[in-house]
Amino acid sequence: MLNARVPRTRVERLAREETGVTPDTALRLARYFRTTPDFWLGIQAQFDLETAQDSLDEDIAAMIHLISRLYDRTSIIVTRQSSQCSQARLPSLTA
Repeated sequence: MLNARVPRTRVERLAREETGVTPDTALRLARYFRTTPDFWLGIQAQFDLETAQDSLDEDIAAMIHLISRLYDRTSIIVTRQSSQCSQARLPSLTA
């Protein structure tokens, strides 16, 4: 990629997913391929999001399960407390 002045090693690392598209590389690729830097950075951003999602899916599912269990336990406690309060007799205000 002589016209874009992107070193061959950088292109090879990009192809092997060893490095990401930097703004500098995006500008050079955009000029060479007659696209926009946003196109290249958008591809990089999408790749980053998908990679993060793949690595976090199990953690997020575990957190949701834990939160739902805590919510269920909390609602049971609140229900028990409110039923106990409604069964208690309030003192009469009239003497």
